Amino acid sequence: MSFLSQLYSFYIRASVHVAVAATCMVYVINELFRIPHSTALMYFVFLGTLAGYNGIKYMHRSGWVWPADLPYPHTMGLLTLGAGAFSLLYVPRLNLSVLIALGIAALVSILYVRLPGVTRNLRGVPGLKVFLVALVWALVTFALPWLQDDRPLHPMFWQGLGLQWLLVVAWCLPFEIRDLSIDADTMLTLPRLLGLTTTRILGVALIAVWTFTITQVAVDFHWSVFVFAALLAAILAFMPKHNNWNLVSFWCEGLPILWWLLLVIV
Repeated sequence: MSFLSQLYSFYIRASVHVAVAATCMVYVINELFRIPHSTALMYFVFLGTLAGYNGIKYMHRSGWVWPADLPYPHTMGLLTLGAGAFSLLYVPRLNLSVLIALGIAALVSILYVRLPGVTRNLRGVPGLKVFLVALVWALVTFALPWLQDDRPLHPMFWQGLGLQWLLVVAWCLPFEIRDLSIDADTMLTLPRLLGLTTTRILGVALIAVWTFTITQVAVDFHWSVFVFAALLAAILAFMPKHNNWNLVSFWCEGLPILWWLLLVIV
């Protein structure tokens, strides 16, 4: 494997890509709803996402010890530990309401994974996985920037939070399809419950509803919304059932990065 291939593999598997995507999503929300950018929150979201994703993906599967059979185990472990430690430096700069929302997101995440000595968790509830993940993402990428700006919880907040949840549900469906081959047979995700065709149709329908509604709710609407929606719908509609790891893990997961680029550059 070449150096660039190893670097790409590490970038994806160490959750750097998804952490960048989460940070870009926060930026996009700030722009659409005219929320001032908080540097402290941006750094916290990036570092916290990196550490949290690696912990959930890897540690809970091995009894909450860092698994030694991962690619680059020591480098990935140090990166995760460092990201978690540095994220704590930004906590004092976050508002109390942000910390409360973070606590709710953390609680949902804890209930989602398997803890030591606990045999059941919400991850095993049929069809619930994607909705829980979307709730955590909606809280982190919409509620946190809104609350960091000390905004009241008036109807626009709940509309925006609901729309963000709807978007992330649709965005997660390609990952549900990708994971069909690696999830346990007992993991009754939406593609297993509804079938591939129905899941694709559901995802495209959710994207259509979100696209129409965000044009009415966003304070500063930007045409890049249509690009993001069209690309996500195309991935959902045409992605193959197999051999889709790069399409989903890099391109689909990186859609918020492209969205951010369109906002900043174009």
